[in-house]
Amino acid sequence: MAKMGRPCSWTQGEMTYLEAAAKRQRPYVLIARDLRKHESAVRWHIKQRGLPCVPIRRRWTPEEVERFKQLAGVLHPAEIGEELGRTEQAIRVKANELRVSISRGVANSRPWTQQEIMKLYALVDRMGLHGAARILKRTYRSVTSACKRYNIRWTQGKRSLQQVADEVGVCTNTIRARARALGLQIRKPGNNHCDVNDEQYDALLADFKENPPIC
Repeated sequence: MAKMGRPCSWTQGEMTYLEAAAKRQRPYVLIARDLRKHESAVRWHIKQRGLPCVPIRRRWTPEEVERFKQLAGVLHPAEIGEELGRTEQAIRVKANELRVSISRGVANSRPWTQQEIMKLYALVDRMGLHGAARILKRTYRSVTSACKRYNIRWTQGKRSLQQVADEVGVCTNTIRARARALGLQIRKPGNNHCDVNDEQYDALLADFKENPPIC
């Protein structure tokens, strides 16, 4: 009897996220949590595509340890984790193991210079937060924290829920439902208005292209 494969119930958007996350060597357990999928299913799909299936507790490479020592005391543990593709808890455990002092809060992270703040204001109308983080050589978390601290309202790299719905040709409730199915956290700043960032927008469009809405 032929061996049955797993049922194909994944959307294109979910597959796109899985492949990108696996290539970044994000642990498969965290990918499963992001997508709200069973861990064994995520592991199976990763292996089927020949991508690295990283366990939650993978070994530290000498390069990672060296990079960790450079960032310790400069960035918040969560930011170091983002940089190295590890959880904040893993960073704290490693710091204790190496007896390395790490910052306890964002306030103790590398301070923003006046030039960086001015540059951040200049980038508001030009690109999304991820692009600004790359230009400023900061993590995404560091940039979003700075925006909150200096009351910078970021407009580029975001679309309203209604704009996405109009582009696809569906109602906003359909967009919300697809976002939930893809495990996307749509930001709701208030007044019943939701922001959709570039990555979420791309994932939604890919999913609607693969699975068109039934009229």
